[in-house]
Amino acid sequence: MRTRIRHIIARAIPTLTVCIVYLVFHGCSSEIECPGEITNDGIVQVGFHIRLNEDYGTYLPESRADGVSLPPDYDDPAKYETGTGYENYIGITGNDFRFLLFDSEGKFVEKMNVLYVVPVGEDKYPSDYTVFCTLTKKPDATFRIVALANWGSYPQDANLTVGITTIRDVCENVRVNNTYAYAAPFTPSAETPIPMYGVKTCTMPLNTDRYIDIGDLYLLRALAKVEVICKETPYLELHSVQLTGYNTNGYCAPQEMYDNTGYVSVPHIPTDAGSNVTSPLAFHVSPDKSKAWIYIPEYLNKEAGTPCRLSVTFADNTDKQYTVEFCQYDIGGNPTGNRLDILRNVCYRFTVDKTAEFTVDLVPYGVKDLNPGFGI
Repeated sequence: MRTRIRHIIARAIPTLTVCIVYLVFHGCSSEIECPGEITNDGIVQVGFHIRLNEDYGTYLPESRADGVSLPPDYDDPAKYETGTGYENYIGITGNDFRFLLFDSEGKFVEKMNVLYVVPVGEDKYPSDYTVFCTLTKKPDATFRIVALANWGSYPQDANLTVGITTIRDVCENVRVNNTYAYAAPFTPSAETPIPMYGVKTCTMPLNTDRYIDIGDLYLLRALAKVEVICKETPYLELHSVQLTGYNTNGYCAPQEMYDNTGYVSVPHIPTDAGSNVTSPLAFHVSPDKSKAWIYIPEYLNKEAGTPCRLSVTFADNTDKQYTVEFCQYDIGGNPTGNRLDILRNVCYRFTVDKTAEFTVDLVPYGVKDLNPGFGI
C-alpha cells in the first residue's frame, strides 16, 4: 500500500489525489496509511485551505493602521459579504496561481510544487479550495507561505533568489510582475479574473514528520466593488450610475502585508497608476434597474486633487443628476469632509429607499454605515 501511495503522489493522478487530500484533512483510517508516512528523498507534503467567503470575518486577524475610524460592528462576521460568482474565481485549469515558501524573516526559500488544487463543495462558483503541495525539504520551525492567484504573469526564477528575495520584493519590486492593468468596463470572468494575494506565518508542531497541515489561508481580492441598490420599492428604478476618479493600474498585492492576511487600511498604488479624473466610468445596471455595480482598483481619495464621486440618475427623471461623495457623514446626513480611500477587497454599498435617502455600507467581501443626506 505504501508503494502504491508513493506512486499516486508522484504521478498526481486526479481522482486518487483527491482521496488522499480528503484523508489528510479528515483523518486517516487504520487500513490506509497517511500521506505523511511517505519518505521519498526528504520530500515534505503541505496541505491547506484557501478561504474567500463565510469565515472571512471570523478568523481573519486585523492589520489596519491606528486611527482608522470604524464602527464597533465592523468585525462582525455576520455582516460580511460572501463573494459571488467570478469574484471568487481562481484559474485552476490554467495554473494561474503560485505558492511560495519564505523563512521566518520573509526571505525566499523555494517555490512549492503544486500537486492539486481542489474546489470544496459542488457550487458552480466555489469560494473555498483545498491545496496540496510538496517541498524539497522540511522548512524551519517558523515559516511563511505566500499565495498568488490570477496574476497572469508571476515572478520569474531569475527574480527569486534563495535567502535574498523578500516578500516585499514580490509585492512591490518593479522587476517582478506584480501589477495589473485595468480596462473598463471590467467584469470578473474566467478570462479576466480578479488578482488575489494571501500570506500566512506558520509554526510547525514538534512532532511533524513529512506532512504539514497549515489550516486556512485567506486571500484578498485586488479590486474594490461599488454597488448602488434600490431598496425594495415599486417606485424607484436606476437609470444610470457613473464614477469619476479612478485608477487604471494597480498592485496585485496589498501594502505592508508580509506576515498574515489581514484588513487593509491604506491603498497600495503604483507610481504609474494612470489616474483618470475626467472620463466618468459607467456602472453595470441590472435588467430590472434595481442595482448597479462596478469593480475598480484602489484609489487614494483622501489626498486626490479631484475626489472620487458618484453621479446617479433615476428612471423617473433622467435629466436630474445626484452626486454622492466618497466621504464620512454626520448623524444628520451631512458630509464631514473626511474622504474615504477606495480599498481592495471592500464592497462599498449605497442603498436607496423610496424616499431616495442613501445608506452606505462598506463590506469587506466589516461594515461601516454612512448616511449621507440625499434629498430629491
